[in-house]
Amino acid sequence: MSGPRLIDMMGLIAGYGTAALLMRAFWPASGLSTPLHAGMLFFEYFWLGLAMSGPVLVGWDRREHRNPAALADSGEPSTGGSRRTKAEIAWLMIGAYWIGLTILATPGRLPVDTRIVLIFQIVIVVLAAIFAPGRKQPEADGTTWTHKAAVGLLAAWPLAWIDLVALSLE
Repeated sequence: MSGPRLIDMMGLIAGYGTAALLMRAFWPASGLSTPLHAGMLFFEYFWLGLAMSGPVLVGWDRREHRNPAALADSGEPSTGGSRRTKAEIAWLMIGAYWIGLTILATPGRLPVDTRIVLIFQIVIVVLAAIFAPGRKQPEADGTTWTHKAAVGLLAAWPLAWIDLVALSLE
């Protein structure tokens, strides 16, 4: 399994930066009341940042394509044309949902200078994705680090929602 590259790190930074904007917009006015509250906010930030990284990491995944004719001649099974796993597609959709929510919900709750940061962040990510080099094909077992991260994100999804509901009740 090949690990994250520099462009992947940029995607993670963009995801966590966007999550920070969402967290800042809805930060409780009373601040952190207990260590449990702080832990819940940390978990939510960790999960949201990873979720919001999905569209950058998976959405602009430009793995090098192998020649379909050579693949047919080699006798290897075809992947059906999709380079993404179902977990990665789910990660992409979850992240797009949270980014859309952030773009719609935060502008009215944040000062103007913070909104400019959100726009700047989106522009940088789009430019980085346009000029990113192609990824290598997955290893022999067919998994990439993004697939494993997507599975982890989906496994933690129910906990993140429970955490979010508990935070909203305080």
